Amino acid sequence: MLHKLLKSGILCCLLLSLLALPQAAWPDGESRPATQAEKDFHLRVLNTLAKAVPGAGPSGWELVDQTNIAALERVGVDSEEYPFRVDYFIEWQDTARIQESDKRQMDAGSASLDQSMASGPTDLQKKYDDLVKEFGQAIEKNDMAEAQRLSAQMEEVAAKLNTAYAAQDQQFNEALASVEAHDVKMKVAVHVNDMNRSFYADFTEEPSVQGGLTVRTAAEQTEHYGWKEGETWVLLGPWKRGQDGSDFEATPKAGTPHVAVQTIAVKVEADKARADAFIRSIDWAALKGLLKN
Repeated sequence: MLHKLLKSGILCCLLLSLLALPQAAWPDGESRPATQAEKDFHLRVLNTLAKAVPGAGPSGWELVDQTNIAALERVGVDSEEYPFRVDYFIEWQDTARIQESDKRQMDAGSASLDQSMASGPTDLQKKYDDLVKEFGQAIEKNDMAEAQRLSAQMEEVAAKLNTAYAAQDQQFNEALASVEAHDVKMKVAVHVNDMNRSFYADFTEEPSVQGGLTVRTAAEQTEHYGWKEGETWVLLGPWKRGQDGSDFEATPKAGTPHVAVQTIAVKVEADKARADAFIRSIDWAALKGLLKN
């Protein structure tokens, strides 16, 4: 269980470090200076997004992340071949409730681990350890028949141990989930010229918001990252649902300059009621105005 936590933490740090790279950090030979048209488009769109999306989060919540609006310096070498993408992010959290939740989880996790230690499969573990020792001795004596017999026993005991430890892991995760706070984070993203969006979690189509395709993914309890709120997506532009049902695609309009807004995808990851209220507060006229330019 601990190795899973360590592994997920390392992966998370790597992903965050990659996401934190500045736009200018392109590998040699894969970027070029942005043209003036690209610079102007990037800045105009970002400023519009920042004004259209409310900058104030829920009362008492802390702003923890927001896109820094700065001049664009470099872009990918083939950026002119595709609709020019611009992304804006903003995120809030209820820090006080998260800290209280973390404390409850530490207590619940500690109690669950104590229970596991007291009622764990100690006899099975000892039997397995003894078999490992005997197996090593058989190998030293070059007694392959005995080693093979012990190996079969080790596999049988290991399967029982895995079942027992999996049950303990489940009990530990359920203990954490039972006291974890919900509705403590809200993440908002606006993607301009996103031409493909796939939904791997369960989702439903919602009543249209501002004429756009509207989708809501289900909230879920994840194995490594705890509670994840559902996401509400509003897709403006020529979006169509793909044949497999989980993909939504928009085809770039032929002859349109790459520095033109063809689609806008708005995501609000939050409790359903909170997401609905936030979506109503967005300046949709400003966003739709971008589609006309």
